[in-house]
Amino acid sequence: MKPHPQVEALLEAAARSRLPTLDKVSPFVARRLYRERCAAVAPKSVPQCQTRLLLTSEGVPIRAYRAAEKDEVLPALVYALLCTIWVLQHAQTALGLSR
Repeated sequence: MKPHPQVEALLEAAARSRLPTLDKVSPFVARRLYRERCAAVAPKSVPQCQTRLLLTSEGVPIRAYRAAEKDEVLPALVYALLCTIWVLQHAQTALGLSR
């Protein structure tokens, strides 16, 4: 099985590197080299967002997320756990009555 092209590119870059392999240097130097190498190939960090905990007038807790970038448009998801519980309880009641 052939490795992914990104894996091949990473292995080729490691083979061309002038840096020594980690087993050929002292532990102190190996740790430093490892941190530097990881930083070079690490993905970009996810932007942080603001999180707020709110309560509705009925006392239902809500968690609100706001994007870190003011101009960024994100999709919205509204999930009402209370409605789901009501539907499940209603279905159980209906099943109990039909038997």
